[in-house]
Amino acid sequence: MHREHTPTHTASTYIKPNIRTKEELKERILKTLGYSLITAELTDDMLDMCIDEATELYTKYCSFPEKYLVVNLKDKYVPNVGICLADENVAAAYGVEFPGGNFGSLVTDTIWSIPNALMASGAYPFFGAGGTGAGNWVTYHAAVEWLHLSKRMVGGIQYEWDPYTQTLKLIPEPENLDKSILVKVEVIPADEYLYGNEYVKRIAVAKAKMLLGTIRKKFSNLSLLGGGTVDTTIGDEGKEELDTILENIRTDESRGNGFIIG
Repeated sequence: MHREHTPTHTASTYIKPNIRTKEELKERILKTLGYSLITAELTDDMLDMCIDEATELYTKYCSFPEKYLVVNLKDKYVPNVGICLADENVAAAYGVEFPGGNFGSLVTDTIWSIPNALMASGAYPFFGAGGTGAGNWVTYHAAVEWLHLSKRMVGGIQYEWDPYTQTLKLIPEPENLDKSILVKVEVIPADEYLYGNEYVKRIAVAKAKMLLGTIRKKFSNLSLLGGGTVDTTIGDEGKEELDTILENIRTDESRGNGFIIG
């Protein structure tokens, strides 16, 4: 008799990790430290602190998925303050445009139309020119700088982004609020995705090892039953792991590297 096989999808994956909550991450940290076979001298509050420091470090160095937000100025813009994007959990804003706005005498959408034209001309690296890769990073840099300068000269929208209040202020203040703008942003993922993130899990464990090492050093002069001593090397192990992890994040998930022309 033929039986249809129903595939299962319960394995923890990069896309869908099994860890989704802070409590599940705490349990993982303790197990990584050897609990319950050995004692891990960390309280629940200490584990909370390690996880908080892990998410703070990860979100400081990594990049996030880009999104385009359509913002109605009439509903969102507060005069002399700006647009609060805290509800969207925005990490950074990279561009503001009026959809269908104009660029000099050219009536077009400046977010896509002009970059697409530059790409087709071969100004961008590895793209355009029939796929021959006529451009390079120098031509790309020159094209982007030309675009930014031209927008400033012909009256493109300028803005200030405050990452702490997550507020976007337009310069100059818009006189007509009965319109929408298009904002290019990076959005921080929801908690359930952060707690399951590979780097967050590794950072949290490294932080826990460093804290555990600091705690055990307070008792390093004590002699244990049988003549043993308290092992404090786990703190150094955590520090080495953290340095490696942060270098990996800067290399693999950073917002980009600067370069010098000259």
